[in-house]
Amino acid sequence: MYWLWTKGCVILIKIKPEVENRLFVKFLKTKSIKQVQIAKALDISQQLVSKWCKGKCEPSLNAIIKMSETFGIPIEEIVLAFKKN
Repeated sequence: MYWLWTKGCVILIKIKPEVENRLFVKFLKTKSIKQVQIAKALDISQQLVSKWCKGKCEPSLNAIIKMSETFGIPIEEIVLAFKKN
C-alpha cells in the first residue's frame, strides 16, 4: 500500500504487489520458450521462473548467461526483457 498526498488530503492507494513482467512473458512467447524449459535448463524450480514472470524477482547474472548459452539468445535481449516499464 502507498500513501499519496494530494491537495492537503491523504489518499490510500492499494497496489498489487505482483505486477506481471509483461516484457519477459512476451519475450518467452516470441521465442516459443516455456517456463518449464527454462527451469530444466537452468536446474532451478519452475516456481522461480514463475516469480520472474510475475515480476517478484529477477534472474541472477549467471542465470541470464546460462539462458543465453542454452537457447542461443543474446544476453542483451534477455536483459531488455527485464527492463522496468
